[in-house]
Amino acid sequence: MLTVFPCYKIMKIGVLTYFGDLNFGTNLQAYTTMCSVQKIFPDAKVEIIPIHSFKNVNRPYFSSATPLSLYRDFIRIRKYSQFVKEKLRVENDVVIKNTEHGLELINNRQYDRIYVGADTLLELDRHEKAGYEDLTFYWLGKSIQARQYLLAASSKNAFYNTLSSLQIEQLEHCIPNYSGIYVRDTPTKNLIEHFTVDQKTKIIPDPTFAYDINYKYAEEYIKRRKLDLSNSILIHGYREDFYIPGFVKMAKEKGYTIVSLRPARWADIEINDLGPEEQAGIFRYFKCVVTHRFHDTLFCLKNCTPVVVSLPAPNLADENGESKHSTLLDFFGLTGLCLTNDKYSLTPEKLMKNVEDVMALWDKEKIVPVLGKLRHSYIDSIVETK
Repeated sequence: MLTVFPCYKIMKIGVLTYFGDLNFGTNLQAYTTMCSVQKIFPDAKVEIIPIHSFKNVNRPYFSSATPLSLYRDFIRIRKYSQFVKEKLRVENDVVIKNTEHGLELINNRQYDRIYVGADTLLELDRHEKAGYEDLTFYWLGKSIQARQYLLAASSKNAFYNTLSSLQIEQLEHCIPNYSGIYVRDTPTKNLIEHFTVDQKTKIIPDPTFAYDINYKYAEEYIKRRKLDLSNSILIHGYREDFYIPGFVKMAKEKGYTIVSLRPARWADIEINDLGPEEQAGIFRYFKCVVTHRFHDTLFCLKNCTPVVVSLPAPNLADENGESKHSTLLDFFGLTGLCLTNDKYSLTPEKLMKNVEDVMALWDKEKIVPVLGKLRHSYIDSIVETK
């Protein structure tokens, strides 16, 4: 007698996110999202959807470049390429700028579920600069057959009052298709709630709060470079941040070693050859970090390192002054202490006072319990989608 065994279909889950550029936070959030979803759905096939809406610019820093800094940049580029292939398991990824074509490619991959997040996937400025008036394919929509979830996604500087009438019309049809809406910051929640009636929009932490830092990468890097970071301040700024040279002069007079993540004539140490896993742990070794970057801030918190943050541009905050940076720091009650919304108001003296105040008032004992809560909160949000 022939025995017939039931045929079980393996669930196929796609993670639609940014990846592959020279940004450690972007790649680590993609990796953590993929791994976290796989942990909750152990029998499913989980993969990064190999598609971009714009071409990643993976090139060296040319400003203040030297032959040595260019050499180190190429080391960094190689490390990121290896991370994408080995950890994200992505090859043959493509760039599709046309929204309709992007949605067609996603549909053809026949996913059962799609998680959109994290990072600023819902932004529209790059799309608009390329001459498109509609939404990007990261918003998905009713043409997608899979169940759809926003998972710690952010809209960056796409606010309701900046949308075109076409984009508003598309969002009215797009948002109801989501089976779960979990966003990363208050401005994104405010945007989404213009289009929701019965659905609940929930703010959850960035996935990298669930990332386990392996310090061997940073330790081996420091040993290989023979670095002494015992009394150092890391600065990650823009060329046009006019207050930095004066601050550096004051900091050096106080005995600090100045470290930069990019070539900078004022830096004592340049570390522009870090891979994602090395950078995740390197923040542990600084006395303080001065930055404008979201994931720099987050990994300072994970490493319990004092951080002073300036918003990169005024248009990244909504009309209430809220941004992805402020939402992150609000989790820890540190917005007032650490964040400057108007970097153009900074002077070397004011920045030095900010740094000294943050270092004096930093309380590791209050940060550690919050880190644990945020880690569990992110994982629990995925469990809720089962």
